[in-house]
Amino acid sequence: MAGKQEANPFLGRRIFLLRSELGLTQSELADKLGFGSRQSLQQLEADERKLSVEEMLQLMELSGKSFEYFTDPFLWDGDGQFSFRSSDADAEQLNTFEQKAGGWIMLWRWLRVVNECPVRMLPGFDLGIRSSYEEVQAAAEQLVQWLQLGKTPAATLGAVLERELGIPVLYADIPQGISGATCHSLRGNVIFVNRHDVQGRRNFDLAHELFHVLTWKEMPPERLDRDDPEDKSAQRRETLANIFASTLLMPETEVRAMWSMHFGRGRDIPIELDFLHTGADYFLVSEEAFVWRLVSLEYISKENALQLIGRIQAAGSAVEQSAAVPALFSRFFLEQLAVALVAGKLSVRRAAKQLTLSVDELEEAYHTHDLTVPFDM
Repeated sequence: MAGKQEANPFLGRRIFLLRSELGLTQSELADKLGFGSRQSLQQLEADERKLSVEEMLQLMELSGKSFEYFTDPFLWDGDGQFSFRSSDADAEQLNTFEQKAGGWIMLWRWLRVVNECPVRMLPGFDLGIRSSYEEVQAAAEQLVQWLQLGKTPAATLGAVLERELGIPVLYADIPQGISGATCHSLRGNVIFVNRHDVQGRRNFDLAHELFHVLTWKEMPPERLDRDDPEDKSAQRRETLANIFASTLLMPETEVRAMWSMHFGRGRDIPIELDFLHTGADYFLVSEEAFVWRLVSLEYISKENALQLIGRIQAAGSAVEQSAAVPALFSRFFLEQLAVALVAGKLSVRRAAKQLTLSVDELEEAYHTHDLTVPFDM
C-alpha cells in the first residue's frame, strides 16, 4: 500500500520553537514578517490558520530553516530533553543516538495524532530532592498498586506504562555504554532501553528512568545521567531514583513473604547464595539489586550485603533469567504503526526509513512480536 502522508500536524509547534530559538516575542516576529498584528502569528502557532507559501519563505530566510522543517512531520525538531543513563559514553555517541531516536519520537508523536490516541495523565507525586527515602518508597509502592503491576512488576511494567500512561518503552540497539535514555517533553515522554543489556539491568533501568519521567519538573536529570555523579544534588537524585526502582520492582509485601518462608523472623543471619538466586529470578532483577533491597528492608546489614555481593561476584551469576534479546521497539508501538499503515496514512517504505530499518527488517520486527505483518512484500 503506497500510503498518503497528510499535512504536517506540528507546523504551529514548529513555528513556536523557531520563534523561541530566535529569542523573539510574538509581536517582534510578527513585525519582522510584516504582519499587521501578533494575532496573525498567534493563529499560526495555534494551528488556527494555514501558513502561506510566501510566509514560509520569509520564515526560512529569517531563520535559516529548511523547507523540510515546515513540511516534514517526521523531522526531529529538537523538542525534547534527553537524559542518558551511562558511565562512559562520549558526546558524539550521545548526539548520534539522539538524532536517530528523535526520528522514532517524531513517528510516535505523529501516530498519536493520526490514530487519535487518548492523552494520558501522569500520576502526581509530591517528591523533591529533599524527599526522604521512606517517601520515595511509599510512592513506588503506591504506583505498584495503582497500575496493578502484580507480584513481579518487572514482567508487566513496560506494557502497562504504554497502555495506561501513554509512555512508549522502546527496546533499541543503543550504543555500548548507554543502558537507557529518556526524552522528556510537554508533547509526551519516551523511554529507551538497550535491548542488548541483561534482563535484570534492563528492568532496573526502566524503573529508574520512570522515576525521572515522574519527577522531571522537580528534579530534572543531567543529559549524561552517571551512576556515580560528583555533584551532591545529582548524587541525591540518583540515590532516590535507585530506591524508587528497587521498591517498584520488589514490593515489600512480596519480599517479606519470601523472607518469612525461608527465615521466619530471623534478621541478618547467614544466607546461602541459592536464596539470592531465587529472589533475583522471581523479581527479574540482578542478585546485587535483590541484596540491596534486603538491606533497605533491614533484613540484612550493609556489611553482610557487601560480603554477599563479593561471594556473588566470585561465584558468577546463577540467575536463570531469559538470555533472549527483546524484539525491537515494542508490541504497542508496532500495533499503532500498523493502524496507520493499514489505513494508508503512511507508506511502508517511509515507515521503515523513519525507523532506520529496511522493509525486510520491519517485517521481521512484526514477526518477532508475534504480530500480523500489516503490509505485503
